Amino acid sequence: MTNPIKTPKKLIEVALNKKNATNNVFEDWSGAKGLAEDVRRYGYWMREEAFKRIGHLYPQVDLDTGLPVFSSDIEIKKVCNAATVIAWIWARTVKSPNPAFSHIDVPLISTFILSRWGLEQLFCQPL
Repeated sequence: MTNPIKTPKKLIEVALNKKNATNNVFEDWSGAKGLAEDVRRYGYWMREEAFKRIGHLYPQVDLDTGLPVFSSDIEIKKVCNAATVIAWIWARTVKSPNPAFSHIDVPLISTFILSRWGLEQLFCQPL
């Protein structure tokens, strides 16, 4: 007798994966709690998969100096104030019109202010 419902093998593997299993199987998942937990776990899984695939494009940066912190600098990561870059702001650049700095690229951007809302003004600083 064949199974009339075809379940993808990958779906079964994810369901049986111990990382995705709850510690308490008999926990109450009534109402929106179950849906919220499903969304939370799926979001975590998506974040981890995205990091595996494109995490190398978003390096750790020391917030004090603005310089990247490489994975080999484990001691530095623990000491410095590091954060992960989550976005890049692209701008067209031209060579500086000043003859003394003609080798420097200057970004063509109208403002470096990102947000004026709230208590603090957010701005980006070109590197």
